[in-house]
Amino acid sequence: MYLTRFRYDSNVEMKGIIDGDRVVRIHGSIFGGYSVTSEIFPISEVIFLPPVLPQTIICIGDGYSYMKSPSSLAGSGATVKLAEGMTVNCVKRRAYVVKDHQGNALGAMDMLDIVYFPSYGDGLSSSRGHTVLGRYIDDSIDDCGIIKDVLGQIALIPGDIVAVEMELLSCKAGDSLEYNTAVAKLV
Repeated sequence: MYLTRFRYDSNVEMKGIIDGDRVVRIHGSIFGGYSVTSEIFPISEVIFLPPVLPQTIICIGDGYSYMKSPSSLAGSGATVKLAEGMTVNCVKRRAYVVKDHQGNALGAMDMLDIVYFPSYGDGLSSSRGHTVLGRYIDDSIDDCGIIKDVLGQIALIPGDIVAVEMELLSCKAGDSLEYNTAVAKLV
């Protein structure tokens, strides 16, 4: 099943289940029980939001890890503005959503991590950029060891994200990026 957050014809944020070419609205928490309503929306007419609103986003790669700010989040289909002439790294990631304090995964989603590392002159760098999450969480994945590994180092809560690197790309303004359900246009 695919869990999502979306808007339809208003500023009201809703949660739902993707069912073919439609989204069925749900009420309640995706982490602990919800009820399915009779409200149905055409998938072509909804605006997808980030499926969760994490407090912590941890990105892990080959020999590195860093945290991203929740303010970097964008939903699938987002337009990302870059400074003129800027080239950034775009990392395709598989993102696992924390389900509970034991480190179980609610499921996984696609993630485009648009990253640049500005230097502060003292040799330190910080991850900046946007985090474009896929349209939905695939809740058929019910366990992920990487969350349990991270849980011993940092406190994670339901909705937080642990993402692993899949592929690194160099991107610039004008590029369109697509990683299954995570889609972004760089301008």
